[in-house]
Order: sequence, then C-alpha cells, then structure tokens
Amino acid sequence: MKAASKVGSIEIVGDAIIIKRHRIFGSEEQVRVLKMEHLTGIEFRKSGVEAGYLKVIHSGSTSSSSSLAVKAYDQDTVRFDIRDEADFASVRAILMERITGIPFKEDPTPAIDPGEILKLLAGLIFAILVIMVWVNILF
Repeated sequence: MKAASKVGSIEIVGDAIIIKRHRIFGSEEQVRVLKMEHLTGIEFRKSGVEAGYLKVIHSGSTSSSSSLAVKAYDQDTVRFDIRDEADFASVRAILMERITGIPFKEDPTPAIDPGEILKLLAGLIFAILVIMVWVNILF
C-alpha cells in the first residue's frame, strides 16, 4: 500500500515502511526505511486550511511538536493536502492495525463544521434581538 503527495510518500512493503520526502526544487529525495517492529504509534492530522500530515512514531524518534512548520522538516513526517487524504488515511489504518494487532476503526463522531457554528450563532443573536424588540413593544 502506498500513499503519495506532492512533497513525499509512505509505502508499506512487507515488514517495513519506506518514507520518501522531496527536498527543495529538484534536489535528491530523502529516503528512510523503518522496520514495522520498531513502530510505536502514528500521529495523523486531517488536512484543512493547513496541510495534513502522517508522522510515524518509533523507538528513538524525536518528541512530537504541534507546529506544522517543524513537521515540514521532520524526517518521519509526510505532509499531504485534501486530494491525497484518503490514501494517507488508508495507510494510517493499516499501520495502526499492524502496530496494535486489532482492526483500526475511524472515529464515527463527525467534526463540527465552523459554518454550522456560525449559522447557529447568527440564529441565536437574531432570536435575542427579536425578543428584545418584542419586550420593548409590550412594555
């Protein structure tokens, strides 16, 4: 199984994973091979306004940072955009299953859409204004 983006790829080959990361404008790509038995976890963030990423956590890896700018230089991280997200989610599921030994299931809880929050907030403000006008008319 392989997932690729504009800046790199991750591929599962037997009992190993191959992480390839493209460097700046035409320089040679960085290739990293890790054995599956050394993996301890996966850090995954879906793409949105910023790029998503898949970070392989293994014994001896550096500590995690929440900054995407730092992830851009992390040799165990591959960034992706929304077009490539499904492939990276599939790789994550396979890797998590291999690490934990149980089938991986995506959390079915849907994320709250910021647009929906704005609609609800606008409706609440409108309702408060209507009530204030109605109270002023009666009294």
